This record gives sequence, C-alpha cells and structure tokens, in this order.
Amino acid sequence: MLRLCPSRSTSGHMKGADMVTAHVVDGFVGAEDRYATFASTTYSPDTGYINGYLGLTAAEDKNDDWTVISGSEEGGVTEVWLTRNRFTDDGQDRDVLIGLNRIIWAWSTVDTV
Repeated sequence: MLRLCPSRSTSGHMKGADMVTAHVVDGFVGAEDRYATFASTTYSPDTGYINGYLGLTAAEDKNDDWTVISGSEEGGVTEVWLTRNRFTDDGQDRDVLIGLNRIIWAWSTVDTV
C-alpha cells in the first residue's frame, strides 16, 4: 500500500494532512481518499520526550476525489497511477498549489490501513 499525504505547507508532518491510500489486490487497483485528523502530541517529560500523536488516524474522506487510472503488482513492485483535481472544494482536502507543496509518503507490506 502506498500513502501520499499533502500536508500543511509549513509543517511537513501527517497531522492535518490530505491523504490517498492505494493498493493492488488480486489485480484489482483500489484507492481511498483520506485525511489525518488533528491529534495532540505526546512530546513531554512524562513520556520521556517521545514524539507521537494520540488518536492520529487516516480517516476516510466523505468525498472520494481520486480516480484510479491504472495499476499493477508484479515481482514485489506495486505501481498505481491516480489523478485528482488540484482544487476540490472539499474541506477534507488540501489544494495543490503552484510552488511548494510538501508531500509525505509511506508504504506498507499489507493492503489495509
């Protein structure tokens, strides 16, 4: 599974990010429009200054703004092509602007969030 996350332009982390998750299972290419909800930090003396976020999730967006173009999984390599409008008028999405857009990406060996 691949996760792309346009984040807040000033932060570069997943909290508050617009996300898409994509996968290929038995030849079927799937993608889910998601977003990261706000979560409070665990960075404190009580946690030994471990930086994490309580309750940070990849919630499903109410509006699916992504379109699967194609995808494949072969020899341990997953390839997925998706498209989305730069501006969606969806409060759970972030606009893709001309100029700096911070992108965070992650992957997993499983096909679920």
